[in-house]
Amino acid sequence: MFKIFNKLSWFIKYYKKYYILVLITMIISNILIIIPPRLLGIILDDISSKTLTLEKLYTLVAILVVVVLVHYGSNYIWSYYIFKASDEIERVTRFRLMKKYLRQSPKFFEKNTTGSLMGKATNDVSMISEFAGYGMMAFSDATLYPLAILIVMAFSVSFKLTIVSILPLPLLFYATKKIETILYARFEQVQRSFDRLNDIVLENISGVRVVRSYTLEKSQTKEFEEECLDYYEKNMNLVKVASIYGFISRVIPGLSMVITIIYGTYLIGVNDLTIGNLVSATLYINMLVWPMFALGDFATIAEQASASMDRINEVLNYKEDLIDNENAIIYEGKGNIEFNNLDFYYPTSKYKVLDNISFVLKNGQSLGVVGKTGSGKTTLVKQLLKMYNLKEKSLKVGKNYIEDLNTRSLREKIGYVPQRHIVFSKTIEDNIKFSDSSKTHEDVEKVVELADFKKDLSQLPQGLNTMAGERGVSLSGGQKQRISIARALIKEPEILILDDSLSAVDANTEQKILKNLKEYRKNKTNIITAHRLSAVQHADLIIVLDNGKIIEQGTHEELFMKDGWYREQFIHQQLKGEENGE
Repeated sequence: MFKIFNKLSWFIKYYKKYYILVLITMIISNILIIIPPRLLGIILDDISSKTLTLEKLYTLVAILVVVVLVHYGSNYIWSYYIFKASDEIERVTRFRLMKKYLRQSPKFFEKNTTGSLMGKATNDVSMISEFAGYGMMAFSDATLYPLAILIVMAFSVSFKLTIVSILPLPLLFYATKKIETILYARFEQVQRSFDRLNDIVLENISGVRVVRSYTLEKSQTKEFEEECLDYYEKNMNLVKVASIYGFISRVIPGLSMVITIIYGTYLIGVNDLTIGNLVSATLYINMLVWPMFALGDFATIAEQASASMDRINEVLNYKEDLIDNENAIIYEGKGNIEFNNLDFYYPTSKYKVLDNISFVLKNGQSLGVVGKTGSGKTTLVKQLLKMYNLKEKSLKVGKNYIEDLNTRSLREKIGYVPQRHIVFSKTIEDNIKFSDSSKTHEDVEKVVELADFKKDLSQLPQGLNTMAGERGVSLSGGQKQRISIARALIKEPEILILDDSLSAVDANTEQKILKNLKEYRKNKTNIITAHRLSAVQHADLIIVLDNGKIIEQGTHEELFMKDGWYREQFIHQQLKGEENGE
């Protein structure tokens, strides 16, 4: 139950001035709130002995008013700062998670589902925030508050009555110790079930067109319903344990109250206690009811927060796969690209994806990468983005091996257009400027023309200010491709990589874009992967991949003269184009 304090020690130390102020004002508040029952006992005893004067009554009432005002003032101070700290830990933890997510390699995302990562950034962070606010308040009310009550009750009412009254309380601490482990395990099950719910929702929303085209609405809804039922059952298992503890935390204070009344009455009978003191004692025991509830709330929230913090720490403590050397070299953006017997395996696979890749692309040249589906084209160009560690130094960019280069400086010089075109829920202009927000409207218009997207703007309701919608839902595949190309071009990269990025445009649009690139990016390196060979026909070097191996390489003319895959595929595509009137 108390492990969570150690897990959040970094935050508590950082905001210790808040928590010190909270602790002081809580102590003041807790001391003040136990004064009224004692004052009431004094008044009753004075009434009973007929010694209460009007002057003394006014004095006691005045003290009571001051005590209440200061108590509520202290309450305001500690509640403001404790919930301020709660909001702050939520903000800081979400920021740390997002920062960590954006720095991870593909290997990390292969191990963690999107639903799980979203669950950590939402539910788990909210649970930690709840502990830092309400949980800390419950901890204070379950420790400082009852301690103050029992001290005052023992020394101002009756020490013997106090000891006897709290005899049942160890049972509550025993129950808390037994239940906290179960709470932790069950809450962890709830969170993992929530992760799966997130995954199903995300997959079905992003793939809604596929679901509807195959009329799978019923089966997907049923799958979601089953997962909802599983989530409900796991929540009910958690609630059952919490309810048992709630029952225990109510019964034990009630038992203490019964003991107080019975034993207190006996002490009055033997002239060892006054009626006023018994009233004060019953009020004090009654005041212990909330701390017992608070202890239950604290135990529940602490275990939930502990499980959530462990899940978050799985991310925060994850050892990054790609870490630059201390003396990593800043990439200046010039020089040849040299593959020298490069082999590559994906971290989760034992099969070689790239096998003995060797070629040299001189600075400012263009490279075309072609081959059958699954031949390794995308994997090849991704090596330049330094997304995975290579087992051996077999790739040079400029004068240095890629392992020795500063990753950020390398990626800053590369414009990458992936196969899957990501369009954000922003305006078209903001999507294009995403790679470099400092660019002007004129810069945007220039790259829009280069990507042959200008003609499409007239069809959009607000031109460049049109909202693309989530994932570019309002745009066609070809429009999303050309926005992605414009986004890469506005960055003015030294190396441009188009990974099958012309597949959704017609042949005429493809040739216009390629012509614009050739003129605009003269003396800069361009790399294009494609299925349509016309996209790489004018490249300075073309390599043909098959099962991760280079089976042909050369210029278009050289490859066409050979009786190989390239020649056969080029002729086939030319004939097919003529049949389609392209």
